[in-house]
Amino acid sequence: MARQWRYQCWGTADYARGVVETVAEPVRVICDIPKYAYVDRPVNEANMRLIAAAPDLLDIAVTVEDYLVGILGDCLPECECILHPLRAAILKAGGELNGQNT
Repeated sequence: MARQWRYQCWGTADYARGVVETVAEPVRVICDIPKYAYVDRPVNEANMRLIAAAPDLLDIAVTVEDYLVGILGDCLPECECILHPLRAAILKAGGELNGQNT
């Protein structure tokens, strides 16, 4: 699985900028933080890394859900298995499930 998005940040104590963009050409900006406080730079960099990883995390979550259904079988709506929070996270991120119970 190839990386789809990357992040870059640069700046000084007076001004900093961060961008999350696509890797493939043509490059498209996904998220642009044109000016943020330098003291918050570690937090902003962590947020940009998370945004950049989002497509890959969603892909692997869908794969894991499918794998777990193959091992555990589908579950009942009232059970408390790991599939329910996993499916909720996939749907929250805008992903699609493979027709299993939610």
